[in-house]
Amino acid sequence: MNIIYTGLFAYPDSNANSLRVKGVVNLLESYGHNVTILPGLKSIIDINKIGSTEVVPVDEYSSGFLSGINGVRGMFIGDNTLDYLEKMIKKPDVIILYGTALGYLLRLLRFTKKYNIKLILDVVEWYDPRHLPGGLFGPYAIANELSMRFFVKKANGLIVISEYLRKYYEDSNNKIILLPPLFTKVINVDINRQKNDVLQLCYVGTPGKKENFIVFLDALDFLYQNGYQFKINFVGVKKEEFISKYPKIKFINDKDYCFFHGRVSNEKAKEIISLSDFMFVFRPNLRFANAGFPSKVAESLSLATPVFCNNFSDISKYVTDGYNGIVVERLETNSLIEKLKWVFSISNQSYSAMRKNAYSSYEKNFNQTAYLEKMEIFLKGVC
Repeated sequence: MNIIYTGLFAYPDSNANSLRVKGVVNLLESYGHNVTILPGLKSIIDINKIGSTEVVPVDEYSSGFLSGINGVRGMFIGDNTLDYLEKMIKKPDVIILYGTALGYLLRLLRFTKKYNIKLILDVVEWYDPRHLPGGLFGPYAIANELSMRFFVKKANGLIVISEYLRKYYEDSNNKIILLPPLFTKVINVDINRQKNDVLQLCYVGTPGKKENFIVFLDALDFLYQNGYQFKINFVGVKKEEFISKYPKIKFINDKDYCFFHGRVSNEKAKEIISLSDFMFVFRPNLRFANAGFPSKVAESLSLATPVFCNNFSDISKYVTDGYNGIVVERLETNSLIEKLKWVFSISNQSYSAMRKNAYSSYEKNFNQTAYLEKMEIFLKGVC
């Protein structure tokens, strides 16, 4: 089949959106489908073909209705993509839309109905209205709720990233496949590596409204002030940005404890993760966190690096405390201090076992080959 994959993402960047698209596209092409990617955002990488995949950037913000006002333009995106699709001589068999932006969705629902094309949505999150421009009662929040509660249900099929989303939509659409973030195998992953002499942690991303690790930082700060030695690599954020968010954390200013790498390539980020003892991520147990699932968890396990996290979204399906990572049920300073003290005392033998288990968990749950048959059954059901 000829498949168009489009949406408000840049490709091929190293952020979660682009990595999600890459995983799904690789899965589709493994079964011989012809996929063309139409990114709605400009990438820092100028490329029009990756392997057999054609990449045609359709910059939704460079032109179109109210294109000069970014804050307003976001409500009307999708018209540039629609213009491109209308001009195609041979229309695709399937269009996959990444995300649920209402401007895209309304246009593609009409377009696919007009040309008898199947529309599949890749639903990866449910925004917290407080995180959107205009806040709880702003136009973006209203559009998001309309999209998620009503218009998403009109698609021919749904790819969802979490059990929360699968359960929410299963009564309105029986063509659903749950695909967590998918990654191809990384060559030369050292699953037998023992832990570093000094405990090394890493964080990948930009701390924002999704993250909730101030309690974790407080616990580390307590240990720092009590003579415990550790190192943390922060990837994707600059020191000034981090300090502005967490000004009271003392170890941030100690160069022997903190390393800020800023934005780096995905290859460099993988290298840093693979050399760390744990990658950490903490998010609140709220709808927006439970509806999504962080790609950094899957990527860390693909590099045989155990995850240090709290229990949110589908974490309990993929990460088991003491087996392939560290899971805390409640984000409380004292509990985290005790858990961290235990982590400092882990033997090399136990840690090596944890790395092997982390990689095994990746192969079972986040390797695209594990979903080949399920994806083909899903596509046949939709088409």
